[in-house]
Amino acid sequence: MVAGMETTLASRSTTGLDLKLARVARGVPQREIARRLDVSPQRISGIEASYRPTRRICARFLAALEEAGDGSR
Repeated sequence: MVAGMETTLASRSTTGLDLKLARVARGVPQREIARRLDVSPQRISGIEASYRPTRRICARFLAALEEAGDGSR
């Protein structure tokens, strides 16, 4: 992910598709994001299917994506 992408995506009208594309580009499975957010993979699927998730959800999702991409726990 490009530096600053988390801020950019979380501060504009981010769609679930934006989140999914960012996750897929990093090669991170839904179950990994779900584990980091302590939700079910079905919840992640629902967020990614949402036209406009809240900024808070976007920020948490992208933070988890950054952690997963870095390989940290």
